[in-house]
Amino acid sequence: MYKATLAMCGAVLLWASSGSASKLALEHLSVAEGAAFRIVGAAVVLWFIGVIVLRRNFRLNGPRPLIMGILEPAMVTFFIMAGVAQTSAVNAAVVWGIMPVTQPLMARIFLKEPIQTSVVFGATLAVAGTILLFVTKQQDGTGTLTGDLLLLCAVASASINQMLARTVAKRDQNPLVTTSYQLLAASLVALIFLALNQPAGGIYTDVPTSLTPIMALLIVTTAGPFFLYNFAMQAMPIGRVSLFAPLSGPIGAVIATVVFSEPLHAVVILALAMSLSGALAPALAGRWRALW
Repeated sequence: MYKATLAMCGAVLLWASSGSASKLALEHLSVAEGAAFRIVGAAVVLWFIGVIVLRRNFRLNGPRPLIMGILEPAMVTFFIMAGVAQTSAVNAAVVWGIMPVTQPLMARIFLKEPIQTSVVFGATLAVAGTILLFVTKQQDGTGTLTGDLLLLCAVASASINQMLARTVAKRDQNPLVTTSYQLLAASLVALIFLALNQPAGGIYTDVPTSLTPIMALLIVTTAGPFFLYNFAMQAMPIGRVSLFAPLSGPIGAVIATVVFSEPLHAVVILALAMSLSGALAPALAGRWRALW
């Protein structure tokens, strides 16, 4: 289980940085260009590693990884990049604090996984912190309702994908192959979307050389977390996995504050602390029971 925990920590760190990376890239790219570049680039990297470097057997067992790719990262990436174009990069990180509420319930209904009391308590804190942050960011002018709604659409797509990812992970036990097919399907969607939304001046014509590190970061923050996430799903139940989502809030807030000099008021710090406490609640409860 410790390997799965480390994998989720790595995935959260990469996901948390993707909001700021996307916002920087959108200064020179359209949403369609940014989404296509990061998804197709991530797919190329994973297929190169799997086929050329590791020489894995890439047999596809059923269509679920392809459906996963359409949901996430295709739809999720579009909603995130469209959302951060209109709202705060902090909100893009903290919106994932809603998942601790939705995911245990969905896992209970569809996968018959039990819900722990500590998970319910932690989810309550996480969502309360998320709502508080949304209100604060709209009041200080760095967040908008439209942008936040787009981010919520991203969370909804990710929630459905997580149900599929859990069933695939328990059955196939091959996260590299699953992630590669997932990103392959997402690439097709992203390329179609790009073809239908080409900028007037041409594709990627306004990208300066100085943006190369950010473009590379977009690929890393797409390929890396999905592989780590699919790896962790082999051992972790959905309720526990979902509690890692709010951790992207504090990490993403620090990154956004440094990169964009976004305001970090006391209320925002309180909201982040609530989300973090919600994520840690089950672990602390388990530790308390062990001591007594």
